[in-house]
Amino acid sequence: MVEGLDDPPLVSLRSALAPLASLFAPATLEDRDDRGGYLYSVRVIYGRNLFRASFLVSATGVVEMLDDEPLAELPQPLQRPFEPLAARERPLFDGLSGVAPGLKRPNPLGAPGVGKTA
Repeated sequence: MVEGLDDPPLVSLRSALAPLASLFAPATLEDRDDRGGYLYSVRVIYGRNLFRASFLVSATGVVEMLDDEPLAELPQPLQRPFEPLAARERPLFDGLSGVAPGLKRPNPLGAPGVGKTA
């Protein structure tokens, strides 16, 4: 998920992506469902492609991609390594604790203690 050319994975490609700058946008809360979930519109890069995608975040924190629409092909692939979301996720989960008290942090790296109730 990316919001703009200043996002860490895109900084090294900023000049190459400048012609596509108008296609990037912050994540937007579009709606809520009848079970307390949130529908977001976001921009996602997968491979060399930029997509507009709709994600449903349930009241328990389960994330489901509902739809995607291709917007553009990137002039070159993203440079690696870049900081994974897992290293930056703590503030996100701290902020969601009031919305979904039972939300559990993912444990993508198998780190001890991660995955316990936030």
